[in-house]
Amino acid sequence: MPHKSSDYADLDAAILAGIASGEVTRASAMSARYTALVAPFVTEKKEGYRVIDNRLQALRKAGKIQATLNERFASWRLVVAAEE
Repeated sequence: MPHKSSDYADLDAAILAGIASGEVTRASAMSARYTALVAPFVTEKKEGYRVIDNRLQALRKAGKIQATLNERFASWRLVVAAEE
């Protein structure tokens, strides 16, 4: 059975906090840092870094983060809501 988006709340919060604090945001580095939060979602077919990558993409699609590209890899930054 697929996980509901609410199942990822703690992991998403940790990812957003990590991005806000300027941590390295490559999925492989984040999966090592958040092993305990990633573990429930790891399967034979989905490794930890894939779980993180999927969550990064979900957060991007939700408008919470944006990708920024540099010479070596993509990183992420929080989206600041426009003031009205």
